This record gives sequence, C-alpha cells and structure tokens, in this order.
Amino acid sequence: MCNQNGTTKLERNTAVDSSQDGDRGAWSHGFEFTLACIGAAVGLGNVWRFPYLCYRSGGGAFLIPYLVMLLLCGIPLLFMEFSIGQYTRLGPVHAMAKICPLLKGVGVATVAISFILCTYYNVIITWALYYLFNSFQSTMPWQTCNNTWNIPENCSSGFPGNATHLQSASQQFFDRNLLRKTDGIDQIGKMRWELFGLLILSWVIVYLCIFKGVHSTGKVWVNAAAQIFNSIGISFGQMISMASYNKFNNNILRDTLIVSLTNSVTSIFAGFVIFSAIGYMAHIHNLPVDNIATDGPGLVFVVYPEAFTTMPLASMWAALFFFMLLCLGIDSQFAMVEVMVTSLTDSFGKSLLKVLRRKELLVMVVCFVAFVLGIPNVAETILISSIIQYSPARYGKDYTYPAWAEVLGWFISLSSIIWIPLGALHTLYTLPGSLWQVSHHSEVVDSFFHSQP
Repeated sequence: MCNQNGTTKLERNTAVDSSQDGDRGAWSHGFEFTLACIGAAVGLGNVWRFPYLCYRSGGGAFLIPYLVMLLLCGIPLLFMEFSIGQYTRLGPVHAMAKICPLLKGVGVATVAISFILCTYYNVIITWALYYLFNSFQSTMPWQTCNNTWNIPENCSSGFPGNATHLQSASQQFFDRNLLRKTDGIDQIGKMRWELFGLLILSWVIVYLCIFKGVHSTGKVWVNAAAQIFNSIGISFGQMISMASYNKFNNNILRDTLIVSLTNSVTSIFAGFVIFSAIGYMAHIHNLPVDNIATDGPGLVFVVYPEAFTTMPLASMWAALFFFMLLCLGIDSQFAMVEVMVTSLTDSFGKSLLKVLRRKELLVMVVCFVAFVLGIPNVAETILISSIIQYSPARYGKDYTYPAWAEVLGWFISLSSIIWIPLGALHTLYTLPGSLWQVSHHSEVVDSFFHSQP
C-alpha cells in the first residue's frame, strides 16, 4: 500500500530494517555506484584471456555465443545480484540467508572466493609495479641479452620462432629476473625482497584507496573509469556488497545494462588492440601468429614488452601500459576487499568495532592478513596460483606439477565450495522445522507478502 507521500509499506519496512546499522555508508551519487561496478568488473583477464579465447575459438565467430550468453545469463544474473544487495542492504552472507536460510553457505562461498583471489591478485599488481619502475630507462632491461640474468647462448633479441632451445630476451627477463623461478614447487628458494617490498606498496595503495569506505572508493573509481573493463564479476559477492550501499529506489535496471554493455564493448575493443599487437609482432619477425599468441601472464609480461622494444619512444609506451595494468588490477582489488569488509561488518560489526574502535583498522587487518597469505607468491618458486586449474596442473609447456601440488590446488578450490553444504547443514541444525519448512522460509518473500493490502 502507498501512503500520501507515495511511499510503499514494503519500502518503508525495508528502510527501517536496513537503518538499524546507523554507520552503514551510502553512495554520494548514483553514477559513483555505476562506475564502481564497472571498475569492479575490470580484470586483468580482459587483457590476457578474452582475446586469446576469441583466437582459439574461431575469431569473430566466438562473439556469437559470447553475446548470447551475455543476454541469457550475464544481464539477468547481474540484475539479480543488484536487486539482492539493494533490497536487503546487506553483504552477500546475510543477504543470501534472508532470501533462503539454506543459501547462507552460498554467501560465505562468495566471500571465500574473493578472499582467495585477493591474496594473489595483488601479486600481479606487484609485477606491474616492477615492470613500471624498470620502464624508466633509456634501454629497458628486456631489450637485450647482455644482462647478468641472461643466458647468451640461448637468448634471442626477438621471438625465436621454431628454435626450441632459444628464448626471447623478454621471456628470460620474466623467468630469470622477475620470478627467478626454481626447478619445481618443492624448491621454495629465497624470498624476492624487491617483490616483497612492492607487494607491501601495492597493499598500502589499496588500503589508502578504500579505508574510508564507499565514500572514498566511489571517487577513486570516478578517476579510474577510463580504464578498460572485463568480465561482469558475477558470483564473487562484489556486486551484492556494493549494491547494498544504494538507496532503496535506485534504478538498477539502468545500471545493469550500462555495466553489462560497457563490459562487452570494451572487451571486444581490447581484443582488437591485442590482436593488432600480436599481428604486428608476427609480421616483423616473419612468424605465424600461433608462435606469439598466448594467454595468461605471458601475454602482458612477455609479448607486450617485446613489442614495445620495436616501437619509437619504447620506454614511454611501456610505462603507460604497465601503469594501465596497475590501475586495472587495483580497481578489481578494491571490490574484493570490500566484500570481506562488508561481510565482517554485517556479521560481527559491533564486536569488531569494540576491539578495533574504527572501521579503518578493520580494513587494515583484512589487508594485512591477505598480504601475509600472498607472501609465498613472491618467493623463488613456480606460481602457486597456477596449480588451481581444471586440467592437469602445468606451468608453461615444460613443467608439470607433482601429485601433491595438484591435491593442494584442489584443496584451495574446494575451500570456497565447501561452505555451500556446510552452511545448509548449519542452518538445518540451528533452525526449527523440517527441511521443507526451512527451505521455503524467506524473510524477503515474507516481507513482500506482508506488505500487500
């Protein structure tokens, strides 16, 4: 029912329920939320994954299933997550529990996924910082084979083509200077103190950008809105968390269409840019595209640095590119940290604030824990994040992970999924009633029907 001011009973009840936490922030302007969601959808996979998938899946023909899935799954699911967050004004854990208590574990799983991702996502930002600082040289270190880390007898100043015993200078810089990777995951090696320091710097940047909550995050994303955008980011809890800071009557259909279509258009545009660079490298080295096209870190930390060495003003283009990667990674990291902070605040806000006094300290604790768990990724060992795969775990074309490493990778993967059944079992144990009664209980649905005349 509507009162004389046109406010529905449902809206009024929800506003009362959601205002119980008086310290909960809100977006200053609607466009801040839209740009924040676009920034949250930004991912480094837009640079190194989408173009490679197009190439491997038939080029332009890949766009047909991509756009179909966008219409059938992407837009509806994004609209659903916006609706859940904006209506409940809660993070993913409590929002899913309000819809159906048995789905509480789904919310916990999204938080777990975001937490696992952010522990090593900042490592890639660290690499971007490392390359950025090394770009400010007249001769960039990956241009020649005359450095201390190079093996001159099998180093090539360009792409080696079919000569399997040769490596490009940029490949040796990535393997032997940046990673200094050991022969296997069982050989941890020494700590890379340069990367350790840059990892601290990257987390300090993330903290300074988000410690004031959505009031500062939205303004940061306004400045970062010019960056290219990637996948929509469904099921990571990011969109629910950010939508929970919306006003009740915010136009989420408009935001859904803007975020989805902007993501798709910029992904396609990124594909054009990436393939232009790959085609250019294939042409000047007289090699087939297969010898150059790759996905993963190799594309942005090997192929692109090699391409810059052939251009005029190489240092400037390299610095701009790696600065873009830095911004691209940081705005994704904002959202993942915000998921954890929002969920902890919703669940233990009063208790945590009694101990920590200020929310800024809670953000600092979350960043510090994720930093500590990310430290193994800057040791002289093969990428830990690479063992989390669906196929037999490999690094590059030469190294296959041992069985125990595959088990570790699956354990990391299951550490998020396991919360779904555990959450359902916990709900069945704590709530009265049968499975049928518990599964059909929904505070959201109940409040809707109770609001009807």
